[in-house]
Amino acid sequence: MLYRKPVYRWRRFTPPFIPLILLILFTYTPILYANPIPLPIAPLLSEDIDITIWVEGKLYVARVVGSYELGEPIGFYDTMTLRFPVPRDSWNTSIYVDGRSVSFTKINGTYSCKPIEALFDILEWTTSKGRHNVKVEYTHKLLDLGNGTLLFIYPIGSSKLASNATYAKGCRYKVNVKTILPPGSEADFEVLKRVLNPTISTPTYTWMKLLLNDSSFKLEGILGLDNMFDDLYIRLTPKSEGWTPYKPNMEEIREYEISVYDRCVNVTVKFIFRHSGFKIESRYKASQSYIRFDFYIYEWTGVTLPVLTEKKSSLMTEPLDPGRYLVQIFVSNIEVASIEVAIPDNGGSHPSDQGDSSQAILNSAFIGIILLLLSIMVVAEVYGWIRP
Repeated sequence: MLYRKPVYRWRRFTPPFIPLILLILFTYTPILYANPIPLPIAPLLSEDIDITIWVEGKLYVARVVGSYELGEPIGFYDTMTLRFPVPRDSWNTSIYVDGRSVSFTKINGTYSCKPIEALFDILEWTTSKGRHNVKVEYTHKLLDLGNGTLLFIYPIGSSKLASNATYAKGCRYKVNVKTILPPGSEADFEVLKRVLNPTISTPTYTWMKLLLNDSSFKLEGILGLDNMFDDLYIRLTPKSEGWTPYKPNMEEIREYEISVYDRCVNVTVKFIFRHSGFKIESRYKASQSYIRFDFYIYEWTGVTLPVLTEKKSSLMTEPLDPGRYLVQIFVSNIEVASIEVAIPDNGGSHPSDQGDSSQAILNSAFIGIILLLLSIMVVAEVYGWIRP
């Protein structure tokens, strides 16, 4: 392997006490906390992390499955001790080496993620020397940051916080994140990105929002080259279902109509919305010479049908005193119309309705006369009363 040839050549020309010194040095090497950390040191060749986030009651829970390819270790050991950090509240934890389940213990000590502090317990287990495929699985709840914001943390990379740790140049990592949220629920996702600035010695960080088409996303890179993450931080802000105020544009307000009937003013407004998740609430306020109609639009934040939807809302006042009134129409506190109307001083129907009734009577009488004349002509033709 990569490290064998120089080791054997070095041993051939080195006094026999040198390996003993190296053994002592390796024995007292400071503990390295990362994913997973082998003693003696072995390079991490690849790191694949599958993360599933879902809701249990009111808790957001994550299931982490990490797969790691370890290279040939450096040192003269028959076994390797591996250490792995997991969140302190983890459960359902399992560790596999080359497909076989192995037992592990929790040791004294903690791993601290930065720049946002979070303490992790350290698991330890022993395996044989050589190349290995390691899988670590565990479940834990997300950190509650308050204000409805949650945080997921995963320490990416092998021993990068220790000076004598190593990973292979070009080691790749892949992160697959899948979220299973309640039906109709949505969430915003952000990752914490390191900002590289050659003029500033201390690194700075910023939250980068992920624009998602669905509930899954991927992150990938090359350790030691892209320097995008110190550790992986995913900030999740759920969007709860509910009605939220909405201000439509003028293209969504198709038409309005104002009419007067029996000393009452009726207003109807028609809308066309981009999906089915809208509702309208209306009310009015009348004074001596002024009537204000308000139509409030609300949008549903959950699942909706993505089809153009027409909605109509009508509102009628109580009977008003005769006189002239200024009628104003507001939609979500935006004025869309203003018109003056007159309330007539009569106690009956609107004059236009009486005219319509009279016209209907006249039309019926006229039609009756025409039918009578046609009947007489048909009878006369039959009996020969009408001659050419």
